[in-house]
Amino acid sequence: MEKAMYPSPYIRITQADHVGSHRDSYAVDEAGSDGGIDYLVAPFTGVIKKIYTSDGNEVWLESTNQVQFADGTVDYMTILFCHDNDVSNLKVGQVIKQGQRFYEEGTKGNAQGNHCHFECARGKFSGTGWHKNSAGYWSINNSKKVSECLFIDDSYHVMDTKGYNFKNTKEISQTTGDTRNYINLSPKADTWAFYRVGDAPVKKNAIGNLKPSKFGGLSYYIYQYCDNNTTAVIQTRDFGKVKIYIKHELAEVTVGSYKYGLVE
Repeated sequence: MEKAMYPSPYIRITQADHVGSHRDSYAVDEAGSDGGIDYLVAPFTGVIKKIYTSDGNEVWLESTNQVQFADGTVDYMTILFCHDNDVSNLKVGQVIKQGQRFYEEGTKGNAQGNHCHFECARGKFSGTGWHKNSAGYWSINNSKKVSECLFIDDSYHVMDTKGYNFKNTKEISQTTGDTRNYINLSPKADTWAFYRVGDAPVKKNAIGNLKPSKFGGLSYYIYQYCDNNTTAVIQTRDFGKVKIYIKHELAEVTVGSYKYGLVE
């Protein structure tokens, strides 16, 4: 599984999230090594879902598979890139390999000085790719803080992070060494249906309910993914191994750590 990596070999952030033109968004501006035009690379292997040339030559890149987020989340990731002066070399449906150069800093659109405005989101490309937020700016759907999404490693030139604490890939193996997947059911969920491992996850096949809210949330080790990665096999104390649906906003997959009380 790929780890999502910061898209520039130089980290010189000139504007952080929730300030100035980034109000009510998790956008950042990356200006590269200097005031010139530096390249950006694909943070993961992804497919271009949309190109919008009427403003800042915005490009949406969606991961082709689930990736590991810096905060331990496992899911698809979509990133919006802005301000490249020329995107004529790109097309919707084009697959970009992780680490491949594909975008550049620029000044196309509402930009002062060469830089790349980018935003990360959890999940696949949705709707039109963005929405107008409460501050009147267009922002990617399902946005998430960049430092919760992207890793760095020792090859990066770190110049100015604007206070973001990016996790180094080596921290994972140096801390726990645990690469197991866990499903975390939010305490906001009163009940969570479960099914026999061999049954389809539809209402009529449910054989019982877990109660995440009663226990302040529940976490389980994932023994197996099923049904095109939409369900997971877990071990319960009272019902043995069962299957639950995991593609829901109140369910989060993490790697190496769990969020709530672990049920074993």
